[in-house]
Amino acid sequence: MALEFVSGFIVSSLLQELVDKIKASAADTIGLAYHSDVEDELKQLEATYVKIQSMLDNVDGRDLISSNWHQKWVADIRRACYETEDFTEGLNLEILEKGDAGFPWSYWTKWGLSSKIRELQRNLLHLINPPYHFFVKTPGFCDARHLGVDKEPMIVPDDESFQRKQDKESIIRLLLQSSSSSVVLIAGMFGVGKTALAQVVKNDSSIQSHFDHRLWVPVSGDFNLMKVLCSMILDLQLEQIKEARSIYSPPFPEQQYTRLFMGLCKERRILIVLDDLCNFVKPQDWEDFQSLLLDPSCVFAVLITTRNPRVSSIVASLSRSTTASYYLQQMSDEDCGLILQKKADIAAVNKRTRCGKNMSAVVAVQIAEKFCKGLPLVANMIGNRLSLKQEHSLSTMLQKDLWCMPEFREQIFPAFRLNYSDLSFFLKNCFPYFSLFPKEYVYRKDDLARLWLAEGYIKPQFSGFQYSDCSEYAILEELANHYFDDVLSQSILQIYHPFDQEAHVYKMHEFVHRYSQFIGSDMYIQLDEQFVGAFSSSTSQMLNSADITTRYRNCRHLSLLCPSIARPLWKDIERHSEGLRTILSLSEHISVGQVSYTLFLKLQSLRVLNLSGTDISELPESLGKLKHLRLLDVSKTDIQEFPASITDLHMLQFLKADQCPLLLQLPKKTRKLFHLLHLRLTSRV
Repeated sequence: MALEFVSGFIVSSLLQELVDKIKASAADTIGLAYHSDVEDELKQLEATYVKIQSMLDNVDGRDLISSNWHQKWVADIRRACYETEDFTEGLNLEILEKGDAGFPWSYWTKWGLSSKIRELQRNLLHLINPPYHFFVKTPGFCDARHLGVDKEPMIVPDDESFQRKQDKESIIRLLLQSSSSSVVLIAGMFGVGKTALAQVVKNDSSIQSHFDHRLWVPVSGDFNLMKVLCSMILDLQLEQIKEARSIYSPPFPEQQYTRLFMGLCKERRILIVLDDLCNFVKPQDWEDFQSLLLDPSCVFAVLITTRNPRVSSIVASLSRSTTASYYLQQMSDEDCGLILQKKADIAAVNKRTRCGKNMSAVVAVQIAEKFCKGLPLVANMIGNRLSLKQEHSLSTMLQKDLWCMPEFREQIFPAFRLNYSDLSFFLKNCFPYFSLFPKEYVYRKDDLARLWLAEGYIKPQFSGFQYSDCSEYAILEELANHYFDDVLSQSILQIYHPFDQEAHVYKMHEFVHRYSQFIGSDMYIQLDEQFVGAFSSSTSQMLNSADITTRYRNCRHLSLLCPSIARPLWKDIERHSEGLRTILSLSEHISVGQVSYTLFLKLQSLRVLNLSGTDISELPESLGKLKHLRLLDVSKTDIQEFPASITDLHMLQFLKADQCPLLLQLPKKTRKLFHLLHLRLTSRV
């Protein structure tokens, strides 16, 4: 039975591997008898895991942003799954190291295995049964309250400096300047106003006078040639297909539809708007479509809106027509303020409006700066709500926290189409992982890929993906690139190029980052100055620090973002965070002091240990106890040598010691690191 993963690890395949090894290690009939009990218990654990996986996959994303209860339930499931992974992988590593014959299959071994399996089973069953059994989202379910938010007509203030007015004029020039067929793409993240801008362009008087027909095709997904053709033909009201039952099941062959379409377009100028084109599953479809655009009997212009940067590159590489990409930037606070003012002006003349005066420019900009974050979608959304309020009420609104308004949270995230239940199994894991990083963090593709690999989010067993290389690292790298494209296509990250550097770096919008924090809950903790200050305060005042201790116990991923971490805090983490998987340094010049020998004896579930930029000068020999460790990064430190026990890290994939001027050599027998994929060592500062 193939089991997709909740936290990045395919438990089912490993359970079957354990069952096979347990059978192989049974030396006699008595051994077979009690080993079969363990086999049955493992199969029951697998069945429970499958059931809880299906429940988690169908959790309604709205519940995760509005209900602390649901957030806790999902986090508890992830933790229970992590414990199952740690147990199964740890046992598998032990058998691998000692061999089937060398593993001590005694009565006590069997009793200990059965006891642990039953404990894991109880933990999972507890989360399946009431009171944890919530109503979950039915596949295909849709809430009409959250639809159409981004379909409102764009508000275009009369101010000549208004950014979108300039954007509109630039795009119109691109569409009109070519005497032959052309393709223009409007690319950008959700909420930045691509669809609304395309509507304004389509309805502009110069476009209306230039084109004989203007066709709007709501793709809202992958490009499909037949769907696009049928939609355009229906829009042109061809009499030949008025009796067709469905545009998705055409009664004629594809070639006949092509002839019908081209016959109607002959000797005419046609504008085709493909709205929200996400991807090309079959690039041949686009090649066939753009071959229509080259017909000399007519002139086509195609306007595409997309949130996926790859769409622009695919169109540019495959098209034989003139192609231009227009990347839509976020709005300035002043422009978002103009939209809010325009909304207020409209509301002021409405007889049902209680407000008798317009919103002032100062208040509008203040609201835009605090709430909109450069997104006209949000400006329209809160403008509808705030335009009915009195001036003093608007000022009071500025004192509130946007994220404390459930009605706003429940509107904005579905408008971004970032519903947890709709994310792929990979995004369900990597998306909350972004909550470890600060809001303005600059991401690099290679660094993210290595973290995903080390955490177990990327597996070669990914179904439906064809590998072009047989080497292990090439396969993993190719799959990491595939996943990264998925992240970009969902507008989770955007390309960031302050100085037009050659290597792309990426940033995350504040709203998207906040959503990652909602679905990440208390499994992901940032040790920032605020958190460290709260810990120090509770310690110095001898207050009850149970809340902080509970957060450690629940935490599985930890990032270091503060200038200094005191030893008492490390000891508290050591005592209460046995299941910790990640220690990730994300700042430079962090003072952590000497790493204690006992720390790694307690945190044996670590997959990622990144102490780069800290003041460490050595690592204890207990480092070799981290059997699950995949990534070790000590860059920009004064470390002089690695402990000899590093060669016991048989699962280590990435070792990085960049800019370590005092590091002289690696320990002997590094050849024992047979899973090592990437080694980077430099001594220059």
